[in-house]
Formats: sequence, C-alpha cells, structure tokens
Amino acid sequence: MEQKLTLRAAVTNIVILIMKFIGGMLAHSSALVADAAHSAADAVNDVAALFYIRMEKKGVNEQHDYGYGRYATMAYLLISVLLCAAAIWIGYHAVGEIIAWFEGEYMERPGWLALAVVVVAVLVKYLLYRYTRSEAADSDSEILAHNAQRYRNDVISSIGTAIAVGCAIMLSHKWVIIDSVAAFIIAVFLLITAYRIFHTAVDELLDKSLSEEMEEEIRKIVAQDKDIMAVTDVMTRRVGGRASLELVVEMEGTLSLNEVHRHVLALEEKLSEYLGQTSHMAVHVNPYD
Repeated sequence: MEQKLTLRAAVTNIVILIMKFIGGMLAHSSALVADAAHSAADAVNDVAALFYIRMEKKGVNEQHDYGYGRYATMAYLLISVLLCAAAIWIGYHAVGEIIAWFEGEYMERPGWLALAVVVVAVLVKYLLYRYTRSEAADSDSEILAHNAQRYRNDVISSIGTAIAVGCAIMLSHKWVIIDSVAAFIIAVFLLITAYRIFHTAVDELLDKSLSEEMEEEIRKIVAQDKDIMAVTDVMTRRVGGRASLELVVEMEGTLSLNEVHRHVLALEEKLSEYLGQTSHMAVHVNPYD
C-alpha cells in the first residue's frame, strides 16, 4: 500500500512541477518557477521513498546484514545537493531581477496563466495531502505520515506563491517586483530544506546516536523489568531511517537460560513498540556481580 500510494504521489508531483515550470516560463513568473523547484523536491523525495521501500523489501542477505538502509541515506544526501544547487540558481536569478527593478529596468507583469496554474496546484496538492494523511493514520505508516507533512508544506508554499503572483498581476505595475521577491523567499526555504536533509543524512552516515530523550526512555523501559539489575551500555543509531539499538544489561547469574531468554524477548517487544517494529536491536546479558 505504501509503495502504490507513494508512486501515485510521485506521478502527481511530477505533473504539478511540469505545470508550474511551463506555466511560470510562459507567464513570466519567477515565483512560479521557484515553486516548481519546491514541487520537484517533493517528487524527488517520493522517488527516494519508493527506492527505500523497495530496498527494505529485500531485507538482509549475506552481503548486507543490516539491509539496504544506507542506500536511501545516500539518495537523500544526493537530493540535498540537488536542492541546494536549485536554490542557489533560483536565488541568483531572483536577486538579479530585484536589482534590475531597483535600477529602473522594465519588468513584465506575470500573466493570468501563472495564477491559474498555482491555484490548480494548490487544490490538487491539498487533496493529495488529505488522502495521504488519512491512509497514514489508517495504516500507522511513518513513511506516509512523513509524506503527508511534506505535501502540507508544499500547499502552504504554493498559497504564498498564489498570493504573490496575484498581487503582481492585479496591483499597479510598481508591485510586479513581488513576484521576484517571492521567488527569492522560496529559494531561501529550499536552501534551508536542503541543509536539513543534508544534516540528517550525514548524521546517519556517521552513526550519530538517537536523542538523549530517546535513550533515556529506553532506559526507563528496561527499568520496568525488575529482574534486570543494571544497564551497562546503550548504543543507538539510525540505519536508513530505522532505529538500531545495542543494549548491554546485567541479570542475576542464578537465573536459567530459559528465564533470561524470556525476559529478553519481553524487553525486545516493549522496545519495538517504542522504536518501531522495523527497528534492529541486540540485547547482551552479563551476570550481575
């Protein structure tokens, strides 16, 4: 279900970005072209999500004991670089237009086609957001929930673009610069998005630990088992979006192997509820001195 819905969303986003780009070029709207780049980010993210889902289905094998999660991480790293390049290009041209306007150069007013395209895009993307959010809630899918959040952000961005384009069209000609200013603002947001994706991907590649709050919650879950006398070490990281945990605990040496195994299985079940069913974990038990 995740794969089919994400594929449909990817196709929808590709159609939207093509509409925005062509509409922006034909109607002379820098803001709409910039918003097309924002939609392109959604489309590329959908493709990366499809890639991740496909790799996850392969599971583990002799060459990949932890699965293919790092492939998705590398894909997101590439996405961040492409987004950064697009943001710089859009920002550069927007600044050029703003400077030219201040120097008195004539700027062509955006056409009504730009406004019509962005309004249609807002409506389609809003419907996609509502549908994806509903499916994410029904299936408890983290991927679909993340996708829905991105679609909502794109709706908000496109509404801002619609306002800017509408003002540039309907107000006096001196306000035509609003279109270029909106393009520059979108470029800044794209740059911020690229940085966040890049930072997250690099953290994952460098095996950054989960947050202190999450590790503290893990210790609290472990502490619920009164037969676990101590937690010696908690080592965490993320692999392709999945949480990975290596836990070292101490239990009474008088317990039988079957009893220890039963405690470990119960602990892993509780930790999976918190970290996610796809999380990887290894629990090592030492005798308590």
